[in-house]
Amino acid sequence: MKRRSFAGTSLEGAILVTNASSLLRLCQAAISNGDSFPMIWNTILSRSSIVIGPPIQRLKDGRPVLEIKLINGQRLTFESRVFRLS
Repeated sequence: MKRRSFAGTSLEGAILVTNASSLLRLCQAAISNGDSFPMIWNTILSRSSIVIGPPIQRLKDGRPVLEIKLINGQRLTFESRVFRLS
């Protein structure tokens, strides 16, 4: 497996992101680098201390959206290769 690292992260440990805005920027950077959602989930989101549980798939205007709950009550959503905070 090719070793990947992102700013403030290591595949061997938890993600060192302490707020939702930083997590959003990290995910957006990974998408810009061509990473898929499964790769981002495995390397960033599932290792983050501010993520609560697995992604939940929802429909928004008939389109699938993945929603990730955060410890601060916000949600990180992923739709059509775009991450957003809500």
